[in-house]
Amino acid sequence: MSNSKPDGYDYQVVSPTNHAGLTFRFLKPAEFKIADLPEKTLDFSKATEFMPLAVAITPIGPMVFSVGARPAYEDGTAEQWLDFLLREEGYEHTPITETRLGNLPAVTCEGLQKADDLVMKMRFFLLEDGGRIFHVNAMAPEQFWSNALQKFEPMFTSFELRDSRGTKFPLRPGGAVPAAAATAAVEKSLPAEEAKPAVEKSSTARLTQKEVAALALGEDTSSLDPEERMNANLRNNGVGLVPRLVSVDLPSKSARIAAGAVQGTFRIPLGWRAMDDGKRTLVFNGGDGGIQVNLSQRRTEGLSTQDFARGCLNQYLEREPELPVASLALDSIAGAGVRGAKIDDETLDQYFLVRDLGREGLYLVARVTASGKDATRALDLAGDMMATFEAPDAAAR
Repeated sequence: MSNSKPDGYDYQVVSPTNHAGLTFRFLKPAEFKIADLPEKTLDFSKATEFMPLAVAITPIGPMVFSVGARPAYEDGTAEQWLDFLLREEGYEHTPITETRLGNLPAVTCEGLQKADDLVMKMRFFLLEDGGRIFHVNAMAPEQFWSNALQKFEPMFTSFELRDSRGTKFPLRPGGAVPAAAATAAVEKSLPAEEAKPAVEKSSTARLTQKEVAALALGEDTSSLDPEERMNANLRNNGVGLVPRLVSVDLPSKSARIAAGAVQGTFRIPLGWRAMDDGKRTLVFNGGDGGIQVNLSQRRTEGLSTQDFARGCLNQYLEREPELPVASLALDSIAGAGVRGAKIDDETLDQYFLVRDLGREGLYLVARVTASGKDATRALDLAGDMMATFEAPDAAAR
């Protein structure tokens, strides 16, 4: 999906507090204002209960665009769920048909709501994603519905979940589970001519000996020598200390180092540099290319690893809501990233990989920074570091 915008529209990012996995965005016309949502105690045991996520409304008309979410029901299809919800609300509606909301498989229909002398026309969408139901509704007075629909159309076609997890239920009885949008691809939301499929990661993070060797920048451990000139200068300027060298594997041209900041050991290719300041461990190439992998332990904040990774992107998306977003799945490692972010006057890709090590209240987090052309190498490096991380009792002592 292209990031081009019609005149008068801007992307609205909605990131519900404590529910990072429900973050979404859509193109909002300038005249629509985001309404304050009342506090509500939710009871999802009630089949019609939805968590309100956003309501965009015009002061005159009015035209209303709303989004809500709830856990999926135990069985059934999207068509059956939408029909049930509308019957419970007392809405008569047109036949339910298959469609797409943005790039997500959904069902839709139209209905009428009569209140006093005002007749409102509505379009309903319902989609299921990763065991969650999203209910989207657009509403306007019947007498100018056709004009309102033109205003709503970019809102429908731009709707995008930041954490799409794939569909689990069919859209209609007897149908197959539909193919979901390609949300794991890093080129998502880029124009076709800018897409770079080579940046996609496979489902495994640990590299082979040959793959690790291909990332090596040297043949020996001189880059990990505390007294090497650059390392000594960094130490003397208070940047940090070189982590302890644990072992060397010549066939893979790699070394295992022990990092105190993250309380464990992991593998890096020879020639790469590492610094540890007690709070984080930085692995970098020290020359052109500017690849940096920053390892640290962070509080889980009660989030899943995937939601935590997605939440790390908010600082960039608040400034630049149109940034393309990627989801990564690497063994037991969750990941998310943005491409082309403005960071310290540079345009860089920023990814976060998160792994649960079973440490109470803590995740191991890798912040990966690189130019677009180096993103694949950077993710290969960081993924292998995370996958080979071990926490022996003697590590980093």
